[in-house]
Amino acid sequence: MPLSLLAALLAAAPLTAAPLTAADLSPLLAEGAAGGAMAAYEAGRYGEAAQKLAKSPHPGAAFVRALALLQAGRPAEALRAAEGLDEKLPDVADRIAYLRAEALEASGRQRDALSAWAAVPDGSLRASAARLARPVRLDLAAERLVGLQRLEERLRDV
Repeated sequence: MPLSLLAALLAAAPLTAAPLTAADLSPLLAEGAAGGAMAAYEAGRYGEAAQKLAKSPHPGAAFVRALALLQAGRPAEALRAAEGLDEKLPDVADRIAYLRAEALEASGRQRDALSAWAAVPDGSLRASAARLARPVRLDLAAERLVGLQRLEERLRDV
């Protein structure tokens, strides 16, 4: 594949997977675990959804809570909420790996995020988004490094 075609495909591709909806997430929750949290999530009230889901002992609720925390701009809390869930929810371990990558990136931990995106298995619904995220993030990191090197050179000349 020509490099220019690859660049065009990467530029046109979305960097993140489509957002999950309440309908996608509801099967993860045990009866009564949602307690209005799904309505809050669907309405974009992620902090409220996370708060309501914190009361549930179910691992599915913890996963949805981690998603809500990430959407609420609280990636460190999302990472804590997702700890150990891939073992408790093996059917959505790929989505948990993707969530972990997004939370790590949002926390400024780019290298760890790249490793987490690599952990999303090829058969996953999130695999293409994870595979596309890695080269784009690597390219951005390379651009930052070049910029820092140029800045260092200019500062030496001063």
